[in-house]
This record gives sequence, structure tokens and C-alpha cells, in this order.
Amino acid sequence: MSDLLNVGSTALLSLQQAIATTGHNIANVNTQGYSRQRVNFDTLPAQFQGGSYIGSGVTIDSVERSYDQFLTADVRTRTASQSGLQTFYELSNRLDGLLADPAVGLAPVLENFFGAVQDVANNPGSLPERQVLLGEAQVLADRFHYLDSNFRNIDAELNGRIKAATGDINALARGIADLNKQVVQATARAGGQPPNDLLDARDQLLNELAQKIGVATFAQSDGAINVAIGNGQPLVVGFTAEQLHAGADPYDSTRLIVGAASPSGNITDLSRFLSGGELGALLDFREQQLDPARNQLGLVATGLAATFNEQHRLGLDLNGQPGGDFFLPLEATFSAHPGNSGLSSLNVAIGDATA
Repeated sequence: MSDLLNVGSTALLSLQQAIATTGHNIANVNTQGYSRQRVNFDTLPAQFQGGSYIGSGVTIDSVERSYDQFLTADVRTRTASQSGLQTFYELSNRLDGLLADPAVGLAPVLENFFGAVQDVANNPGSLPERQVLLGEAQVLADRFHYLDSNFRNIDAELNGRIKAATGDINALARGIADLNKQVVQATARAGGQPPNDLLDARDQLLNELAQKIGVATFAQSDGAINVAIGNGQPLVVGFTAEQLHAGADPYDSTRLIVGAASPSGNITDLSRFLSGGELGALLDFREQQLDPARNQLGLVATGLAATFNEQHRLGLDLNGQPGGDFFLPLEATFSAHPGNSGLSSLNVAIGDATA
């Protein structure tokens, strides 16, 4: 009779744990990052009695979460890709709208300017036509300044978003390192059984990290996970979180670079190695879209001013005097690397605006 009661009690205790796990699943149905858990049962060792083995009941072997490491890694990769593409599209769409908009784009004012030039060429003695040309030239110059101002604003916005994304990545890295410590300690206390809720919490932080930057993860035998970004730059190693730094580019103090800081405080630029997620998209957009657009705008302005001034100097004004520059000459700016030494001075001259 006592054996029967013992077998029944093991069944009740095991099923009680299974029911509690089911309730835990139901309670967390809307919890972000939660993985459904399942109780795995195992037979208790049989006892040899009366010439045969008699079963002694059931026990819980483990509580397992529904998890596939390969699918999880694929989700992180796709999360980084989707977040990056969404950010890149948003910024590219703004840039395209700025350049293609008939109200603020460059093409309409260029057309009006050259139309006014043609009117003056057809009737060079007309003062009204000349005034119209001067007015259209001012509108054109203002449009160049307007577009350049918008490009600078976008660049400044990118700096702010890069700094914010870097801060988010650092905070998530610290959270993952802290959960690594909790997972390792909890696993050791439980004799090797995985702490499912802590693993879910860590996976959730990894998914959030993938929205910010592309990551690669490496599981350790003690239950910790190491995280690398870029070309293998370690971000989380065991219980330690490395920190990214967003600092001024030594070659252009108006924009930020992202890298790792050395003990001396110097930042090793990792920007070109970082990809995926919001941060990767911000850096890619700046390099692949914004910088070429700014350079092209500068080339158009420089080429137009130089070519038109050259032609204008070949003509005569109403008093028969040789013409001068129609547009003010463009001034190039430069900055020296802060690590340079010596007393050399620099200047910039534009030799061929069409090159």
C-alpha cells in the first residue's frame, strides 16, 4: 500500500509542476521574448521486490523551452537587416524628396536661370532682361545655399542618431554581460539545468541589440554568450561589456566616428567595419548617399560659377568695358589633423572644377 501511495505522490508532484509550467506559459503569453516551456518527465528507477522489478513512479527530468539556436540566429540576422534597410530607406527617401521636389530642387531654378541668360543673349541691351537675369542668379545662389544647409542639417541629425545608437548598444551590452553572470550562476546552482526565463531575457536583449547593429554570437560551455560586431570586434566577453565610443572625426570635427577607445583616450575608427541595424545604416547612408550628394552639389556649384565667370569675362558691359566675375569665387575650407606637428600652413586651390 505504501508503494502505491509513493507512486501516486510522485505522479501528483510531477503533474503539479507541469500544471504550474502551463500556467506560467499562459501568464506570459504576451510577454515580449518569452519562449513556451515544456516539462519533460522521466521514470524513477524501479525497485527489485519479490523476484521482479517494480516501478516506483515518475519524476521531472527537465523544464525545456521551445528554442532553436539556428532559427534564433537567423532571426537576429534578419532583424539587423530589416532595421538597417528601414533606416536607410527613410533617410534616402528624405534626400530624394529634397533634390527631386520641384519647389525646392535645383533643376527648376537652373532652367529659369539659363532661360534668363538666353533672353539677355537675344536682347543684350535690355535693362529689364538684365535685371531678370540678376534676380534669377540670386535665386539660384540661394537654392544652392538652401540645399547645402539641408545637407548640413541631415549630417548633424546623423551625428545625434549615431551617438544615441552607440549609447543604446553600450547599455544593451552591459545588460547582456549582467545576464551572462546570472545565467552562469543559476545554471551552477541548478546542477546544470538551464534558467529558461533568464535565457529568454538575454535573447530579448540580443534581439534588441540586432536592431541597432549586426551581431555574431558564440555560446560558451558555462552558459555565457560572447557577442562580436563588425569584423569580429568583441562587444561582450563573458561578464565584461566593451564600450563603443562616438567621437569627433580627427579629419572632420563636424562629424562623428564610432570606434573603440584606447587607454590613452584615442578612438580607433571602426565605422567602415560596422554593418547592419540602425547604426550600420546611418554610417552607410552618410558614406553612400549623403556625401556623394554633397560632393555633387559642390561640383555643380563650382563648375557653374567657374565656367560662367570665364565666359562672362570674355564679354563687354554696356559701357564697353570687359566683364568681370558674375558669381563670387567659391572658397574652399580645410582642417588639419589635430595630431599634426610642425609649422606648415595649408591652402586649397580649385584647378579644374569639372574634374
